[in-house]
Amino acid sequence: MISNIDAFVFDAFGTLIDINGVDAALRQHFGHSAGRVGDLWRRKQLEYSWLSALMGRYRPFSKLTADALRYAVHYFGGQLSESQMDLLFQAYQELQIFPEVTSMLDDLLGLPLLVLSNADGLMLRNALEFNAIADKFEDVLSADQCSTFKPHPTVYQLAVDRLGLAPRSIGFVSSNAWDAAG
Repeated sequence: MISNIDAFVFDAFGTLIDINGVDAALRQHFGHSAGRVGDLWRRKQLEYSWLSALMGRYRPFSKLTADALRYAVHYFGGQLSESQMDLLFQAYQELQIFPEVTSMLDDLLGLPLLVLSNADGLMLRNALEFNAIADKFEDVLSADQCSTFKPHPTVYQLAVDRLGLAPRSIGFVSSNAWDAAG
């Protein structure tokens, strides 16, 4: 155990939850290009969140995710109905956690554990409940609560305020380099 860490905060998508799992749903429509469509979907999703934050024009992450999906589908020449698009969006909310997540969270039992994500609260709760790990976290914090996105400092401050701890005593776990910069 890390002795100077009093709590852990986790990013959700890409850190706890395997976003590449959406490729299976995309494969039905895009075959071997599914991975490229998924990568573009994720890249646009993040770009839209960063632009939204820079412009001070907040839109919920679920809306940005749907817009990014439309962009990726159009870019790759897909002709999908709204119901097909809705199913792909739903698949994003039913992504599996990485195999080691449950045991890793169990190893941290006794320490406060939080989720801090750009995803809006409902999207987060659905994903955590789908994977039966919602009860492992003391709280689920969303960028939605401050109407901007990571890496804006106010998003990270949500965890500091919620825990009442100095930032240096909080371990923040993320698969995203831009989170480290934030």
